[in-house]
Amino acid sequence: MQKNIEKPLGLFIDLDGTALSSNEIPNQNVLNSIKLAAEKIPVSLASGRMHEDVSHFARLFGLSYPQISDNGARILDPVSGHVLYEATICEIEAKRIVKKISLNSKLFF
Repeated sequence: MQKNIEKPLGLFIDLDGTALSSNEIPNQNVLNSIKLAAEKIPVSLASGRMHEDVSHFARLFGLSYPQISDNGARILDPVSGHVLYEATICEIEAKRIVKKISLNSKLFF
């Protein structure tokens, strides 16, 4: 007996090591699969990459739903290029964090 499987509401895809290989180019199977999925359900990239990179790949994959970039700090519309949501820290907090890291002699990249 076959169970009824509900259609997913959407699909979130990571870029590095998932949609992209080490040479930063998606293979044809990945490209076709993402485009096929996007014809049926909303597909969004969710990446730690900067919004320019995410926008580039969203256009390459033919995606039109909002995309997530900058480790979740930005949500953008790949069609218009507008940032729909942005969460940043204020300059005072950023300086406090850098000072604390510097005092502990830890380097982060």
